[in-house]
Amino acid sequence: MAYPQPTQYIPAINSDVEQRSAFMVRVYQHVGLAFVAFVAIEMVLFALGINERIYNLVAGERGGLVWLGLILGASFLGNFLNRLTWPGSPVNTQYLALFGFAGVEAVLFAPILTIAYGIGAGSVVWQAAIVTALGFAALTTIGITTSRDLSFMRPALMFTGVMAFVAIGAAILFGFQLGTWFSLAMILFMGLVILYQSQNIVRNYPVTAHVAGAAALFGSVMTMFFYVVRLFLSRD
Repeated sequence: MAYPQPTQYIPAINSDVEQRSAFMVRVYQHVGLAFVAFVAIEMVLFALGINERIYNLVAGERGGLVWLGLILGASFLGNFLNRLTWPGSPVNTQYLALFGFAGVEAVLFAPILTIAYGIGAGSVVWQAAIVTALGFAALTTIGITTSRDLSFMRPALMFTGVMAFVAIGAAILFGFQLGTWFSLAMILFMGLVILYQSQNIVRNYPVTAHVAGAAALFGSVMTMFFYVVRLFLSRD
């Protein structure tokens, strides 16, 4: 979850209060920009009917394998794009990578949003967005302001992430359902990831790494958003 830290970079926590505050404001702004890009790309997918093609692929006879392939591909591509957001890359490349990450998320969200809007539950999506945004704001605030070192969480989070991925892969391959409790567990897990990442960004990222910080948080908050949508849809 952390990037290799070049020795010439000074972590934001070692900068003065004004620089550190301005850095985190830029991180939040860029998370917002990435979300706007996600919405815009999603609208294009819906306008062109591409969302239905993606949905048909994952709902077809071999849909499970297609969905697993999408998740794996998105994971590898997301990691690659995240690395391009580090300050060592040209500024244009950093922004292209961040918005490219938004495009990856838009593709992953297309099936569940197609279901939501297809059954007339579009309002549920926006309710989930509000709940996720409030949770994100609270968790990042705690992560940034707490004096307790949260680095001890990293091994447990990595292990839990691997187990969650194994559970998702097994459910897809063997055809069993991951129900409401799994959605709740994933929301809790991503909340802890956001808490850890928020502190990690302040303690390890330089003040010039706002795009990288935004990319890290964007991926986590979008995963949380996905499972909040899934949870809300399950009650309808």
